[in-house]
Amino acid sequence: SFSTPTVPFRMKLRGKTKKNFDFERSSNNIVHPSHALLRVLYARQEFTVPIRGRELVIFFVYNTGATEVFDLKVKDSSKFNALVQRSAVRVYKNRSGFFFVYFSAKSTSGAADNVIVTATGRTSKVSVNHVFSLMVV
Repeated sequence: SFSTPTVPFRMKLRGKTKKNFDFERSSNNIVHPSHALLRVLYARQEFTVPIRGRELVIFFVYNTGATEVFDLKVKDSSKFNALVQRSAVRVYKNRSGFFFVYFSAKSTSGAADNVIVTATGRTSKVSVNHVFSLMVV
């Protein structure tokens, strides 16, 4: 384990293979450290949306920074409507805040689309997002 840097960084792994050859890999992407994390906690119907129904997805925002209010947004999708139950959530230091989003289908069975959910801190302006796929059944 290691302490997470507070500035952007790249990952580099070094080691030995099972046959004792040197091994090294470097990431092409820069990692930007953040004090917040946004993830899906629960998807009632495994990320599928019935044509005449709706799918409940529960998210959590984990915050290691100072207590903060996070504004919540779902990017418009051509295939799904999103109803966010709360437009903001207060998350205390080293705690999680939860929010619910209901998705309903705009299109026919078999259609799928990536959905982007974003939480932005009002004070720190840190922005975290989570991308996942939904499918109409």
